[in-house]
Amino acid sequence: MEEKMRKVLGVVAVLVLMVTGLAFSQENAKIGYVNMKKVMNDCKAGKAALAKLEKNAKDKQANIDKEKKKLESQQADLEKKAAGMSDKERQDKQKEFQEKVQAFQKMVGQNQQEFSELQAEYTKKVFNDMKKAIANIAKADNYTIIIEKTDTSILYSKDGLDLTEKVVEKMDSL
Repeated sequence: MEEKMRKVLGVVAVLVLMVTGLAFSQENAKIGYVNMKKVMNDCKAGKAALAKLEKNAKDKQANIDKEKKKLESQQADLEKKAAGMSDKERQDKQKEFQEKVQAFQKMVGQNQQEFSELQAEYTKKVFNDMKKAIANIAKADNYTIIIEKTDTSILYSKDGLDLTEKVVEKMDSL
């Protein structure tokens, strides 16, 4: 019985130490948060990536618009000349036009895919740089945890916990 009592007291002592240790560590915890979306939009690397993406999208859209005009012109030409064509010739021209429309649609899909891949690549690079900047700040200033702020993730915080501008500055200095 005495041995059983020692084990119980030992377990209780360990639990008491754990609870007081947790309470102590929470009192000394340093917490911050970062609005990563704002960092992406405000830091130099994010702005540069956005500018490259916008240029890419503008170039691709110009090419799409040019091809679309060609198709519209060919369609109008086909409609004008259709009355003077034989049935077989009209069907051949319509088939040829449909193939061009399908090629155009495929090009548009490829452009969208390429843009999405480029966007993911740029975002990943900036995000990885952001994680490094956040880790540097956390280590230098002894933060226990830094969390991401979204529209719904942080309902209230004391002043001084928002590290967003500090992360932007750190990223811009890298």
